[in-house]
Amino acid sequence: MKQMLTKYLGDSIHILSEGGGLSINIRPAFEIDYDVLRKYAEEAGIKLYAAKDYSGGEWDALRMGFGGFEMEEIEGSVEAFAEIVLGITA
Repeated sequence: MKQMLTKYLGDSIHILSEGGGLSINIRPAFEIDYDVLRKYAEEAGIKLYAAKDYSGGEWDALRMGFGGFEMEEIEGSVEAFAEIVLGITA
């Protein structure tokens, strides 16, 4: 998943943590309205999880989980997510 996030989003995101289970925490490298991002993602059938929902406090990031994916599904899923993120900022 990290390879696909880097391929499709490159410098548009910061990878904040990885290797701690089946998720990667990321944050866009630019200001983004998380509510708008969630709305567009849900319309595309993508469920987003916020780190804040699990850890509380003020720190937040998107938890990119891949435990439920087959290897061949990851690239298409990340590409669809990237289109949403980059489309919001266009």
